[in-house]
Amino acid sequence: MSNFRTLLFTALLSMLLPLAASAQSADRLAQHFAEVQSIKAEFNQLLLDEDGMVLEEASGEMWLQRPGLFRWDYTAPYVQQIGSDGKTLWMYDKELEQVTLRPVAEGLGRTPAVLLSGEGDLFDQFNVTEVGDEQGLDWLLLVPKEQDTDFKSIRLGFNGNALMAMQLTDSLDQLTSIEFSGMQSNARINRKQFELNIPRGTEVVGERG
Repeated sequence: MSNFRTLLFTALLSMLLPLAASAQSADRLAQHFAEVQSIKAEFNQLLLDEDGMVLEEASGEMWLQRPGLFRWDYTAPYVQQIGSDGKTLWMYDKELEQVTLRPVAEGLGRTPAVLLSGEGDLFDQFNVTEVGDEQGLDWLLLVPKEQDTDFKSIRLGFNGNALMAMQLTDSLDQLTSIEFSGMQSNARINRKQFELNIPRGTEVVGERG
């Protein structure tokens, strides 16, 4: 994830994490989407090309609190952070000593994160189908109803009631695959966790929302 666009895609997947519910019935997703207000988890992430070759691998920790707050901290193989305080999206690259800012309204666009704001309805925007069991997980497939989006589909993999994996296929047929561990639903998260603190000497690109 060497560019803002790829990192943003990954972070915006977090809007789906409140759906950490039983994959036995897609009809229950909306209920759990409303019930789960915060999440904390560790993750391992792969970016694969259209032939299934691994392009990049990363790991770290993420936090989510509705409405509109999220943060992903990449700790390996690089130190990067991407988050939102509800008004501004940011991506901080420690090695480059640079932070990129965008207003949330510009950054979300036609992405899965529109649901994070609470303005969208899951079944108004996605066709949801049960894929079945694959490699020990029960999978749901979400396909956007509108054609002019930056992604083609999202898959959610569950083990019982626990969300264990997410897969997003973008318009270039690249696959972002994420596996979660230590997930805590409705965890207590200090709001300061979602505040951007720019280190002294860091180059700032863009503007706050």
